[in-house]
Amino acid sequence: MADSIQRLDSIDSSGFPLGFKVARGTARPGVIGDTASSDVFRVELRAMGGHQKEAVVTEGSQGSVFRGVSDEGTALTGTDLAPNPLSFFAAALPADIMSRFVQIARARGVSVEGLSSEQVYFYGFEGSFMRGDGKGSALAPQVNLRLRSGAPAATLGEIARTALAASPLAALCRTPLDNTFALYANGRRRAFGSPTPSSAPDAPDPLKTWKGAPSPLDTAKDFPGMVSKLGSAPAAAAPAPAPQADPQATVRRSIRIEGATTWKDKVTESEIRGGGSRFGFKSDERMDGAGAPCALSIGAWGIAFCLTTQFLRYADFHKMKIRAVRMVQTSPFELAGSAAAGTLRAIAHPLDTHIFLHGEESDQRMEKLLVMAQNTCYLHALLAAPLEPVLELEVNGAPVPI
Repeated sequence: MADSIQRLDSIDSSGFPLGFKVARGTARPGVIGDTASSDVFRVELRAMGGHQKEAVVTEGSQGSVFRGVSDEGTALTGTDLAPNPLSFFAAALPADIMSRFVQIARARGVSVEGLSSEQVYFYGFEGSFMRGDGKGSALAPQVNLRLRSGAPAATLGEIARTALAASPLAALCRTPLDNTFALYANGRRRAFGSPTPSSAPDAPDPLKTWKGAPSPLDTAKDFPGMVSKLGSAPAAAAPAPAPQADPQATVRRSIRIEGATTWKDKVTESEIRGGGSRFGFKSDERMDGAGAPCALSIGAWGIAFCLTTQFLRYADFHKMKIRAVRMVQTSPFELAGSAAAGTLRAIAHPLDTHIFLHGEESDQRMEKLLVMAQNTCYLHALLAAPLEPVLELEVNGAPVPI
């Protein structure tokens, strides 16, 4: 376990739900709508100890603020109390695609019922933790949409293609992004050559922004179970791999994350499996509601959580004297065109991440930690490669070409 991080509290010590609203916004971000818009989502994160992480996401300049937590399964010596980072993105992508599908179908006067999906994601790791040359990888996400409709198959197939093009999370997958980073070592911003340095002004340390742990605004107005544990890991789950006899040996591992998502009245519910227990997510895609975060927030959470996991793994493996890891990640999302005109499409932009490390290590060692974490982050590997999501469509029980 990543025991080098100072343990201040834990996921279960507060008694709070795994997800809740922290602050109520005045307007939902336009980018979840069906016309041209742009918004910047902001994630502020802290490592809690072990592999437990807490993050708040702010939905654009006027949106609500939600808090969520992440952990790892027992195979990575986590406590399995909250979803692993990859589960967040596994829930978010199909929810976002469904939202775009319904927007476009409504604009064309097409009726859709029983919208749901099954999805699967594959990730890999190859290299040596000891040598620090490990690389994360990803394959194109696979999403199978299912629905009932009396509309012509050709019309529904074309709506599916347009929905995929209009999804900001799908755009992040298909567009290779040169994401940028800033590193603060013991309170000082450090210059480095790799990965690509951020040109943004200094970000405020979340420790100074948040004087205490976030607490629920009013759980009675939240959707129950916006992030929830649905069931324990299967009893036959494979044990953690035995340590390599040669710490310099190259390791090859693969990860499969899968699940299902349903849509009802602009609200999605997902059940995700892989790497631990089964966890549930709800997203609220309504422009006039905010009972849960939207799919874009859940995806942004997952990316920040995934990168932090790699910081914790490498700091622990190399016995680095790192007391604290915090992060500020900004995710610009943009839509062009409109659903009514049949031109709605998403435009991807690089994410900008500012990492705050505190400890007794040299600046050079902290910079090396940044390089290793970024190289092995599975979701940053997904963002860096041209991986067009594989979308399949099933209408009234029969496959439809897209």
